[in-house]
Amino acid sequence: MREYLKVEVLTDENRIDKLLKKGWEIIATNNYVIEPPDSRTQYHMGMPAKVKIQQLKDIVKKYEEYGFKDQLIQKVADQNGDNIEEYTIGGGRPVYSETATFIQEYEDVVNDQNVSVTKKFKDEDYNF
Repeated sequence: MREYLKVEVLTDENRIDKLLKKGWEIIATNNYVIEPPDSRTQYHMGMPAKVKIQQLKDIVKKYEEYGFKDQLIQKVADQNGDNIEEYTIGGGRPVYSETATFIQEYEDVVNDQNVSVTKKFKDEDYNF
């Protein structure tokens, strides 16, 4: 069964066309008689969740184009008392922190990527 975030019942053809172009779907129709022989059709329309999710992802991608992803991650790291320069994607030692969790969740939700956030190796990590 499809999930809809919004549902509207409409009769205005212009509004119906606009919504269809924005990704809405016709769920059902009702024909009813106004006064014989005149009848009218109602359209039950829904905004699919997948369409809204994609629209939101597209907005987030625009933010990323302008560098706001880096600013967001920096703010999260600052709030958690972390130095973002110490983090990397893979190639370091495992780390469990709110900052790392945020980055991993962000990449999963926004970019559909499963990343491993690690701390960069430092010279003092190699005490032989």
